[in-house]
Amino acid sequence: GRSLYTRVPSALDAPPLGIAAYFGAPLHLLDGRIGAVVCQYLKPRQASPFEHFLLEAAAQRIAAALTIRALGDHQLGELHQALGLMEVVAAADDDNRLLLLLATEVKSLLGADYCFVSVPDETGILHAQAKTWGAEFDVPPISVTGELGGGITGFVAFKNQIYRTGDVGTDPYYRDVVGAGAPIRSEMAGPLYFEGRLLGVIDLMSSRLSAFSEQNEALLQMILAHSSVALAHAQSACADRDHILLTNQLHSRLLKLTTPDEIYAMLLDAAIACVSDLHPGHAIYGNLYVKHPGVRFLEVKAFVGRKSTKFSPTLYFNEGVVGTVASTGQCSIIADTTAPPPGINFAPFIEEIAQGSEIAVPTGIGAEVDAVINLESPTTSLFGPNDLAALKALAHDISLAVRFAQLHESV
Repeated sequence: GRSLYTRVPSALDAPPLGIAAYFGAPLHLLDGRIGAVVCQYLKPRQASPFEHFLLEAAAQRIAAALTIRALGDHQLGELHQALGLMEVVAAADDDNRLLLLLATEVKSLLGADYCFVSVPDETGILHAQAKTWGAEFDVPPISVTGELGGGITGFVAFKNQIYRTGDVGTDPYYRDVVGAGAPIRSEMAGPLYFEGRLLGVIDLMSSRLSAFSEQNEALLQMILAHSSVALAHAQSACADRDHILLTNQLHSRLLKLTTPDEIYAMLLDAAIACVSDLHPGHAIYGNLYVKHPGVRFLEVKAFVGRKSTKFSPTLYFNEGVVGTVASTGQCSIIADTTAPPPGINFAPFIEEIAQGSEIAVPTGIGAEVDAVINLESPTTSLFGPNDLAALKALAHDISLAVRFAQLHESV
């Protein structure tokens, strides 16, 4: 740990290359390692104080250079790991597998003790969909909020930026979501964002203080950018596969039907089943209203649920939710049927529903609306963008089937 000048003791047998003296200084690397830089002399000599100064200055510069090189090699290794992670994520065949791979690989790459990925539901609440631990503890639903004490995951989703804290005990945004199941001391989270849409949040937790560095944050930023695109593509591919499967099922069922009433009933059942898959355990009812060419009113052709006293078998354009959707050609979602949007007179057609939510989607070939799928649930705020996307995906096939049924009727 200090500079040293020494002559080679005469007792040594023939030192290498005939070395007669050594002059050395210690190297203290910033990553904690210790080494030495040594000058060798072929002839005996005495080092001057100025030479001591020069060697110690040189040793400091050498130590700094070696530290930078070591950090560079470490960063390069992490970059290779990150690229490997991206290749693994890009090869995932569906979004659930992608999220699990992402959580596992990011945890390993950034040295976290725990990692989970949460995704938003139709109402914007985040739910943990992939995690790197078993049944030791669960992550409860997380609200997207920028409020103090609302949780780091929700804050990241709200701000759309990475957040890192070295000590959760003093962090103003931290909220304990795992309880006694895990001794969390530091945390880092980042958003998965694609084309203005929040896809999820990656959350890394550690039992060590200040476990995540600025370098880790930069690496996470790079991973988030790639993974967001991969996740969006996986979700799109999954939705396409589901739509193809649903369309094939719809067509196979149509081939077995012979009467218009059977066709209408099957179309409504398919729409209800499609949306019910998104909301297990929730009651969903509905009706299918069909417009005949050249008229300005719709007739109910299929109905699921007990009809209330306010039910009407025919609806004129701009009458109620169904008539408004038929008139405008625009989809409608009502979160609370007791407080419909201005201009819509709501009347509950389902006896089981005093207060709930409703979604109505028009179908048609070209610009003309020929039918409206109308679904209702006693649960408020149940329907959202995913339900809308599912029904829109079915709309074209339902339109063709409606035309087919109308042809049967005319014949």
